[in-house]
Amino acid sequence: MDNIVGLDWDNISLKTARKRQNKIEKKEQTSTLLYKTRHGFHLEIIYISPLTITENLRLREKYHDCKQRLLYSRLRYETTGTGYDILFNMKKGKWRKLLS
Repeated sequence: MDNIVGLDWDNISLKTARKRQNKIEKKEQTSTLLYKTRHGFHLEIIYISPLTITENLRLREKYHDCKQRLLYSRLRYETTGTGYDILFNMKKGKWRKLLS
């Protein structure tokens, strides 16, 4: 269990990412970190208490996590029992950039 839920949003504008971020912060009563990536944004939702894996996956689906990433996460967890919420800090030599 972990207290951070990662979301991967590709091919959306900064304006859309900020709207989603604000909506999540209000609805979940929590804080977030937004990162710029090569193809979009990563959002980390930070909870005070740990979440179950089921809760993590449900929140990722609810808040539009990349469908392919969500599928891979479920399959990875079912196969290995680990690695159900991985967001890379660097991909193909490019670091993600913290925006907030």
